[in-house]
Amino acid sequence: MVRPIDWVASRFVLLVLVLGCLVFWVAVPAGGIWLGGRLGNDFAQQLMLSLGLVLAGMVAMTVVLGWLNELYLRTTGGAIVVTPDGNRFRRRGPLEGVLVGSLVALVTAVVLWVALGKPT
Repeated sequence: MVRPIDWVASRFVLLVLVLGCLVFWVAVPAGGIWLGGRLGNDFAQQLMLSLGLVLAGMVAMTVVLGWLNELYLRTTGGAIVVTPDGNRFRRRGPLEGVLVGSLVALVTAVVLWVALGKPT
């Protein structure tokens, strides 16, 4: 039986994981491009800095999302599974589904925004 505090903690971690995935797809690229534009002197330099900063930000955010996924698994008690023949493996958490779902939601929002007309 799951304790109520563990249930609340796992739902909070799941919420933070969803918000982190949105940050991964929106804020990290936008922030990297913005910062690259501020730091570079000409277009080529801004482009290279932006690409490097976006890549570094996504790598850093991947570590954070992986940690949150592991924390979710620990709060739900399902981090390691032992098969009947004694093999141990790590169960997958919600990260993959949340990451793909947030990407689909954001792409759908952009398509609808373009299809229905951009607000002026």
